[in-house]
Amino acid sequence: MVRPKSPPALRILLTVSTLAGADDALEAINTTLVMDRGIVAVVAENSLYMLRRESAASPSGSDIIAPASGSPGRWFKYSPGGSTGATGSTGSAGAAGATGATGATTAGPTGATGSTGSTGATTAGPTGSTGSTGATGATTAGPTGGTGSTGATGAGSTGATGATGATGAANNTIRDVDIVFGALGPNTNDEQSVAVAGALSSDYVGVSTTDSGLPLGYFISHARCQNNGTVSVRIGNNSAATIAGQTVALRLALIR
Repeated sequence: MVRPKSPPALRILLTVSTLAGADDALEAINTTLVMDRGIVAVVAENSLYMLRRESAASPSGSDIIAPASGSPGRWFKYSPGGSTGATGSTGSAGAAGATGATGATTAGPTGATGSTGSTGATTAGPTGSTGSTGATGATTAGPTGGTGSTGATGAGSTGATGATGATGAANNTIRDVDIVFGALGPNTNDEQSVAVAGALSSDYVGVSTTDSGLPLGYFISHARCQNNGTVSVRIGNNSAATIAGQTVALRLALIR
């Protein structure tokens, strides 16, 4: 049995009324005809149950259900979940520009020294008048040196933007098709192929049982792309009666 690679919402095989004690109960399904990890909706529990064909766990209340017929596997109550894509890394910063040169600090020239006054006469006569004080030398400060010009801004380039993180969701394409299946006896199945425009051999295929016209008693065993443009679908009968051959409308999801 091939493990499905389609989203859980597209692997809901059918709906039953209760877990046990009825013809359409979960435990009454013959699991030899159901794909591994197939999902069934149980109305009485308002829950989904997933088949794990390899499990032999002990039954536990409404969480783990064993098939009544002794067919393989166990039904486990299912809780879906998902994850977000990673964020891209940040680009590196550009280099800093060079520092501008410092302005000149040369001092202005010193003012000239004033001349010395003449000495008075030294004769016994009256003391000569004191010579006039020499003029004070100029103290005007030389002009302040001009401010140095600002250095040119560095030409460091902006770091490249980090790659965008991968998106969680896949690219899905929906196709509605009609497939003719032959008559099916109890616990038997039939596989048919149908042309599907745009299908690729690498696509995963899901079947929406909610939007498909599955007759009572039918369930989807598996669906796959055989090659470009062709999809193969296997359908089974899990009822106790023979189902006549007929055309079945299916909604397919091509996931790549």
